[in-house]
Amino acid sequence: MTNTSIAGSGHHAGGTQTNPVLRGIAHVISYLFHPLFISCYVMAFLIFVHPYAFAGFDERTKVFRFLNVVFCDTFLPLFAVFLMWRLKLIHSVFLRSEKDRIIPYIVAMTFYWWTWMVFKNLPDIPVLAIRFLLGAFLAICGGWICNIFFKISMHAIAMGGALMFFMLFDLDVPHQETVLEAFDKFEDRCHVLVSGVGVYDKFDGLTKFQSIEQVTILDSLDVGVRLNEIAELRDGWFNGEGTGPDVNALRWFADTFDNNYEVELPLPLLYPTLEGGIHAEWSSIRISISLKIDLQKKSGYFHSLDLATGIDTEHEISLGDNTGWKFLNTTLNTLLKG
Repeated sequence: MTNTSIAGSGHHAGGTQTNPVLRGIAHVISYLFHPLFISCYVMAFLIFVHPYAFAGFDERTKVFRFLNVVFCDTFLPLFAVFLMWRLKLIHSVFLRSEKDRIIPYIVAMTFYWWTWMVFKNLPDIPVLAIRFLLGAFLAICGGWICNIFFKISMHAIAMGGALMFFMLFDLDVPHQETVLEAFDKFEDRCHVLVSGVGVYDKFDGLTKFQSIEQVTILDSLDVGVRLNEIAELRDGWFNGEGTGPDVNALRWFADTFDNNYEVELPLPLLYPTLEGGIHAEWSSIRISISLKIDLQKKSGYFHSLDLATGIDTEHEISLGDNTGWKFLNTTLNTLLKG
């Protein structure tokens, strides 16, 4: 689909001879960057190269999604043009005249609209891909309207659309550095906190984010994340033994910890106990500190051992009031920072 007509005698109108090498290179570039290939190139970048656009998809699903685009946006329009040429609805498959391009534009619009609608309604498709497919469809609509009045380069439409897409959506991705850092720490079970406006279904389940305001990488010892993991345990979780913790009691502890524990203090390592409670440990070179938490009684058994002197202390503290938390914060400050 080229917009230039080269004289058969091998000369331009001005009489200058055409360089066959440059002419061949121009044809190769024209075919490689054919308008119907551009959407496939961009989607291939988003699916296989972009660091997190399709990061949650397995390789088989990625390939299937890409083949969807190739089939609908490249194969079907090309096959339709071939059929129109064989049925003599158009004079040439190169679509050199405005009249020849009218029906192919309509066909391409139909297939591009269908691709956009399919991806828009598939679950978990990134907004970045949906917006590009919508932009590709609208670009073809604009080309069809312009074609009514004057001939316009289809290569320019496709390349211009791809260029604007990368300028608008890929050069300044919000929270990109934070997300890439989180992916680098994926094997370390890194967690992130996403703040924004969410869309929920009728079962109060989060379906997607309408907007994202902040993405924060959580501490590896984050209490809320660890308690969520412990909440998944069921009776018999340890070789047939162990009581599953009370989810409501875990929520109480998470809220109480968040409201009373001093933020300057180091976070503890949390472990489930066979009795359905929580065991907290603070790591230090010279001292060992632990707190065995009874979620039902809302109390804790505090124990510390000085590894150098062998002196240990034990206290029963209440976690249901400020007095117990004040004692815990003061003691930890003394032992860990003293």
